[in-house]
Amino acid sequence: MTPEDFTELFLKGNHDAILTHRRNMLGEYSLVGAGVVSDGGAHYATQLFSF
Repeated sequence: MTPEDFTELFLKGNHDAILTHRRNMLGEYSLVGAGVVSDGGAHYATQLFSF
């Protein structure tokens, strides 16, 4: 599952996930997600990622 897939499922509301904003050393913000999302049948345990 890619971050894009995760975002699509998250925005559809099929999720039990945590999204937070993280700041890097350049002062830029990135979205960091970790949790479990469902596509209507399968559940995916997602790793921590940023995008």
